[in-house]
Parts: sequence; C-alpha cells; structure tokens
Amino acid sequence: MTQPLSERARRRALIVAAVVVAFTALALIATRGGAPKPARRAASPPPVVVVAAPPPPAAAKPAPSSSTPRERAAFSRARAAATTVARRFMAAFVAYDAGRLDPHVRAPLRATTTAALYRSLVARPPLHVPGVRPRGAVVVSLTAGDDAPQGGLPIAVMLRRRGREEALVIVLTRKDAQWEVSQIGA
Repeated sequence: MTQPLSERARRRALIVAAVVVAFTALALIATRGGAPKPARRAASPPPVVVVAAPPPPAAAKPAPSSSTPRERAAFSRARAAATTVARRFMAAFVAYDAGRLDPHVRAPLRATTTAALYRSLVARPPLHVPGVRPRGAVVVSLTAGDDAPQGGLPIAVMLRRRGREEALVIVLTRKDAQWEVSQIGA
C-alpha cells in the first residue's frame, strides 16, 4: 500500500522537477542556438518573461566536481555571493512584477542586472488587467545549480502567488568580479 507524499516531500519533488526542467530548457537553448521563435499573433501583448542574450562561452568554468578542494571552496563562496545577489534581485523583481517601478524598485534592479536586461525590463513592464490589483508573489526558495552551458550560474526560484507555487529560473554571470542577473526564464 502506498502512502501519499507529505507536504515537504511534494515541495522537494516540485523543486527538483523545476530545476531539471530549467536545466533541460537551458541545454536545449544552448544546443539549438537560441530560444524558439513564437508563432506570430495579431495584436499580442509583449511577453512578461524576458530572455537576454546569452553570455559568451569564454566565461565557462570547470565543473566543481572535477576540481581541487580549493577550487570547490572558491566555487562555494562564489555561489553564496551569487545567491545574495539573486535574493536582492528577486525582492525588486517581485515588486516590479506587481506593478511597482518607483526608484526604490529601479535601483536594485539596475544594480543586480546586466544593462541589456535592465533596459528590456524597464521598456516592457508587466501587463496587468485594468481595475484588478495585481497580487505580489513571495519568494519561497532559491536553489543554486552548477554552471550553465553558456557559463552562467542558474538559480531556480520558487514563488508563491495566490496560494500556488511557480518556478522561475534566473541565470547570473560574473562581470568585473560582480554577479549580475543576465537571463530570466520560466
């Protein structure tokens, strides 16, 4: 007789599945040379999900499992620094997604994203139904992965909005010894 999964086991399975789907999507994008082109629709709104140009492949690092203990420790510190930047970005992004684009939201977005991603976020704010107040999401968890095929560090983000959990993957890249969010995907 099988027993149903506990809430914790369900959440863990959902996070693992989201990370696997995200890494598979990133690998497919890398092997096919870019995101698939969506079918053209008449008067379709601009998409809410933004994908910036992938970082150059020269930024790739060796896999942490095949490294020396010193390199693994450096990777662990780098991953912790990237997670800190991701938390700061997600706090601003959740406010941005709820319709706020005041200076208190723009400043952390500008500080934690690449210039190209920041310009595209500001140029195309999320669309909301008129007369309906958008509900903000709450960041449930951040899970850093290993290096992405293009050389960035993917982070799986679990959000809770209106009682439902949503998965989002952000990719951070290093520029001048500082982490920046370079891609946002579902």
